[in-house]
Amino acid sequence: MMQSNYCRLSLQERFEIEKSLSHKISFADIAKELERSKSAISREVSPYGQKKYRAMNAHWFAVSKASSKRFGQNKIIANKKIGKYVLEKLELRWSPEQISKRMIKDFPEDPNMRISHEAIYLYVYIHSKTEVRKML
Repeated sequence: MMQSNYCRLSLQERFEIEKSLSHKISFADIAKELERSKSAISREVSPYGQKKYRAMNAHWFAVSKASSKRFGQNKIIANKKIGKYVLEKLELRWSPEQISKRMIKDFPEDPNMRISHEAIYLYVYIHSKTEVRKML
């Protein structure tokens, strides 16, 4: 049965596609084996061509494309409720790890009130660079 929710291809799936293409297996058969749609396999291979498809190159390209779409976006800025909560805790000298874990306890029913400690660190780093630049 095909998956109904979108899920990116994994590196392992891409290696399976590469191997299958080298054995001249059709997109339909690859899709059936991976439990993906035929169009997903076709979209994955088409930028490179069947003979030039390389799993590592395709995976690197997909990861870099996905991360560039998120570049510059930050939940702390986008979600005012998260921003207020994080800033309050940072003023109390909480670590980003403490803030991230405490959010889950304080907002157990709200999946929008989740942020990773890495995102908080990134926000603090970028924000502090801006403030230092203003001071100079």
